Amino acid sequence: MTKRPVVKGERPPMFLSKADLAAELSASVSTVDEWTRHGILPQPRRYKGAVRYFWPEVVDRLAPPLPPTDPFKEALGRVT
Repeated sequence: MTKRPVVKGERPPMFLSKADLAAELSASVSTVDEWTRHGILPQPRRYKGAVRYFWPEVVDRLAPPLPPTDPFKEALGRVT
């Protein structure tokens, strides 16, 4: 039996276990559970028989909200 390669680099794998996600977020597993329950983190998915968090959904959920745009200011920026 061969070992699976370890993913290293700038980003985590696309699908993370709860323990891996907790390590990536520098949080405990119980914090991941709590954040999932409160909707801070997305619900995990079943992937190849295992429960996994989809990293792009986690990033989207934790990203700061975009500032509201002011249509008047946008229009002023287009005035020549």
